[in-house]
Amino acid sequence: MEEPPPTELDWSNLQADILITVLCKLEFPDFFRSAAVCTTWLAAAHALRRLGLYNRPQTPCLLYTNAAGSPRVAELFSLADKSTYKMHLPDPPIRKRRIIGSSHGWLVTADSRSELHLLNPATGEQISLPPVATMEHVSPVFDHTGRLQRYDLSFYDATLPRKEYDRQPYLPGEFRDVLYRKVVLSCDPSRRGCIAMMIHNPRRQLSFARVVGDSKWHWVATSLHGSNYSDCIFHDGAFYAMNLQGGIHRYTIAGNGGLPLAERNRTYNWIVLILPSSSMQVGSMAARLLLLLALVCLHAPRWASAQQQPEQEATVIVKGSAKIAETDQSYVCATMDWWPPEKCNYNQCPWGQSSILNLDLDHPFLAQAIKAFDNLRIRLGGSLQDRVVYDVQTNSPCSPFTNVSNGLFGFSAGCLSMDRWDKLNDLFQQTGAIITFGLNALDGRHNVQRSFWAGKWNSSNAYDFVNYTVSKGYPVDSWEFGNELSGHGTGARVDAELYGKDVTELRSILRQLYRAPLSQPLLLAPGGFFDQQWYTRLLQTSGHGVVSALTHHIYNLGGGDDVHLMRKIVDPKYLDRAEDTYRDMQLTLQRHGTWASAWVSESGGVFNNGRHLVSNTFMNSIWYLDQLGMASKYNTKVFCRQTLIGGNYGLLDTETFLPNPDYYSALLWHRLMGNGVLSVDINAPRKLRAYAHCSKRHQGITLLLINLSNSTGYNVTLQNDLNVSVDRTSAHRRRHSSFTKRAVSWLGGKAASESTKRDEYHLTAKDGDHQSRTMLLNGVPLELGDDGSVPALNPVPAAVDSPVYLAPTSIAFVALPRFEAKACS
Repeated sequence: MEEPPPTELDWSNLQADILITVLCKLEFPDFFRSAAVCTTWLAAAHALRRLGLYNRPQTPCLLYTNAAGSPRVAELFSLADKSTYKMHLPDPPIRKRRIIGSSHGWLVTADSRSELHLLNPATGEQISLPPVATMEHVSPVFDHTGRLQRYDLSFYDATLPRKEYDRQPYLPGEFRDVLYRKVVLSCDPSRRGCIAMMIHNPRRQLSFARVVGDSKWHWVATSLHGSNYSDCIFHDGAFYAMNLQGGIHRYTIAGNGGLPLAERNRTYNWIVLILPSSSMQVGSMAARLLLLLALVCLHAPRWASAQQQPEQEATVIVKGSAKIAETDQSYVCATMDWWPPEKCNYNQCPWGQSSILNLDLDHPFLAQAIKAFDNLRIRLGGSLQDRVVYDVQTNSPCSPFTNVSNGLFGFSAGCLSMDRWDKLNDLFQQTGAIITFGLNALDGRHNVQRSFWAGKWNSSNAYDFVNYTVSKGYPVDSWEFGNELSGHGTGARVDAELYGKDVTELRSILRQLYRAPLSQPLLLAPGGFFDQQWYTRLLQTSGHGVVSALTHHIYNLGGGDDVHLMRKIVDPKYLDRAEDTYRDMQLTLQRHGTWASAWVSESGGVFNNGRHLVSNTFMNSIWYLDQLGMASKYNTKVFCRQTLIGGNYGLLDTETFLPNPDYYSALLWHRLMGNGVLSVDINAPRKLRAYAHCSKRHQGITLLLINLSNSTGYNVTLQNDLNVSVDRTSAHRRRHSSFTKRAVSWLGGKAASESTKRDEYHLTAKDGDHQSRTMLLNGVPLELGDDGSVPALNPVPAAVDSPVYLAPTSIAFVALPRFEAKACS
């Protein structure tokens, strides 16, 4: 008997509860394929996603784009089935977006105009979030045609009274890299009521928006000490945001219509024990345990937290048998500039009342800040010095700088009255400052073509001014001729041979006015950007013994509008580029001017005023101290920081006169690092920098260590080259010993006794925020006393035979008083 043919099964009519049970157990690739079987299964798959019922733990997938393929195609590699899936995604092209977050199978992306989009790579669904221009701190700027030119970012929080710093401009394509830190979703955005919570700059604050229903972002107003958020999760109906200070804040969003409100209804600090109820689900318990674990890790002792960070062993060998270079005793120097309040760049005007002509010389913080150095060298000069008239025996009114369209740098000539000069010298004599003054080198010349100036220098006004200074007994240590007129110049330039003849005339004036041979001041020139051919011609024209020092300027980080400054500061390859300038200057002097020395008479890192919240923060000390160390290796005698006060790069804040982090970095160098420079060998990655000098006030040496890595700490073993061969054997033995944290640091002919100590000065950023304006010394904030007194800079002692632990993105001075260095005896 013939069997009847089998009945074909209609899988599209599979019972709903069975279909849902099966779909919920599939890995995502299979779940994705199942939706393509028929319309019934597709509808079921969409319903499961929309209702949040498809929550199976997934094997991770790798999402990437292929440079050889379409910019609109992403590829998904599944670890579950080892297959690659191509997905055609909607515009804007996925390859040109930044990924800001990932939640519930959706990506949070930022396009090339810094607008945010939610994207489901599996389904191709896309939802636009509210425009970036609706954020509290963001202001769009349009040109006359209505086309977007840039975004301006304001820097303030909810601290009252509000102090709004100058806005920073960013191009639309680069703004996303500055603004966004992370975006977290409360649920699958295809469901109703989904909320996006964003961590963003400035200062890692929070803003949120409902995915459906909100046309703008809502700012969560918090003070500086309440924000600085590093991460955020959504759990049990609330957002939990962790800040850099170690607090975890619980936020719920209230209000279903109208204006929603983020309420911070709980703060978890230190160790918080959360006891789960017996009915708690496994996933919920895991989230709460993670919260507890995060709190414990944040507030563990330093030794415990250090164990969580990657560490590497490093060795620094100091060669103390001979000096490789020498600096002046007043190596650390700071400038005072002529810029008036109207000096602006990038829509910022950060000079205020900080110039030579208008600075409050009676401010108590100013005098104490200078006195702390015990003879700080101050260089008075800058771009406008070649437009300064000295009011000595002149018949014209003594007027300040004013804006003029056809003036050099957009300003008229300005005047220094002798009354103001007297008051400046009162301050200098009161504080023991050593003065370098930059003279006008364009007086009498005229602009003949573009920036080229010709004609003989008119020395009469300079002569009268120097004569007045000598007659008053003001001890100007050195006179510098001109500012940035060398080579291609900055605003103006002068031929090197003409410049050399004028320098020779200035030397004759100084010899005439300073009659005692031992009272002769130094003559510096040209105070510009180094051009080897131009500098060589200057030396050859002026001749032997005329110029005491060749001065040059260093702004190796670029302009104040560069959004990559933070990255440059910790890039060893980028920092090393400046070494070529120092080396070429040294070679030029060795070949053509052995009687002269090299000075850096101006260096702010970032030209055009510096950059707010970079140049005046902890991060800039990494650049500054590295440059001090690098320049010293090439016999640079003086290194002048732009500025003592003024612009964004002042050692002191322009408005409050409070020290910025670089002030303390300069002060520590000045007190600890002597003028004898020693060679070092570093057995470590390039992220570790090391410089060694003879100690300034004691026997032995002082070592400067800088860690450019933001993730790796270093255990640095210090060695003397006298015992390198012996110590290599010791190192070999240590590698086979269980005492991995011990290291022998030889001081000379024999190992140190256990009682020998070294002094360590560890510099870090407050709360781990590298853009903080508060620096910590050995964990203690450096802050002025109520009377403006500079705090004590006390070290912590450490056993000399232990390695120095250098935390990520940190700086340390290490003083070794018993280090045997013949060059320092």
